[in-house]
Amino acid sequence: MSFPFQHPKGCFFVPDGAEPEAALQRTTHLGIGAHPDDLEFMGWHPILQCLHQEENHLTGVITSDGRSSPRSGLYARHSDDEMVQVRLREQQHAAVSGEYAATLSLMFEETGPVMGGQDSEPLIADLMEIVRRTQPRVIFTHNLCDRHPHHIVVVLAVVEALRRLSYTPEEFYGGEAWRSLDWMNPADRLHFDVSEHQNMTAALMGVYDSQITGGKRYDQATAGRKRANATYSDPFHSDDSSALEYAMDLMPLLKDPQLKPEDYAASLVENFLQDVKTRLTSGGKA
Repeated sequence: MSFPFQHPKGCFFVPDGAEPEAALQRTTHLGIGAHPDDLEFMGWHPILQCLHQEENHLTGVITSDGRSSPRSGLYARHSDDEMVQVRLREQQHAAVSGEYAATLSLMFEETGPVMGGQDSEPLIADLMEIVRRTQPRVIFTHNLCDRHPHHIVVVLAVVEALRRLSYTPEEFYGGEAWRSLDWMNPADRLHFDVSEHQNMTAALMGVYDSQITGGKRYDQATAGRKRANATYSDPFHSDDSSALEYAMDLMPLLKDPQLKPEDYAASLVENFLQDVKTRLTSGGKA
């Protein structure tokens, strides 16, 4: 298959050796992350929905080349170009272990104009072509309140691509990464029980040795966050799960193409602010 990647180093990987076009056509869940490892840290729910399933298949899209990641130990002397290859291999290992339909690595330089937010058009073009070929039922990406600038570039590009295509999946949401979503009012956020197969989700996170050995224990932090979500989700009931994943519903941005992402995010923050004010003025009553 000839895929018209905007970046000359963009690459396609099919873990089970299927024909690339067939791999895309069987896609039901499309995950779009900024970096190699983002999907595995923020998207346990969609990964588990597709694991060992004949009717569900996940395709992952990684927009950047991962060259600016911190490094130490075994990777301390790796150049940026060497880290790009290490992280690409790690992502492909995760795709094999997670039984993904395919991965598309768009390979935009992390220090370049696309991931820097100066020119998102090449990214939007790639995403539009991927959505055309996959027609997914579920799309997950980053949330609008994430702290990482690359994550914001990606979620805005995804929204723009879907709006230009007038494509509305059944589900469209953004997961937790560089900011927890536990601050959101429970009625405003999505909750996914990801208690099952934690051995598998741990294995998928553990693939990213360059990040973990490189000085960032993303695996422990991610598992801890989901464990904390499960315990702190309800102060009045025993835990119903051992791991809970939160996400921001992004469907309102497709249902109303005129709704600005910043206004939608601000409305969620305003709902939280109003809840805090109400509890304080009522003496703690909900």
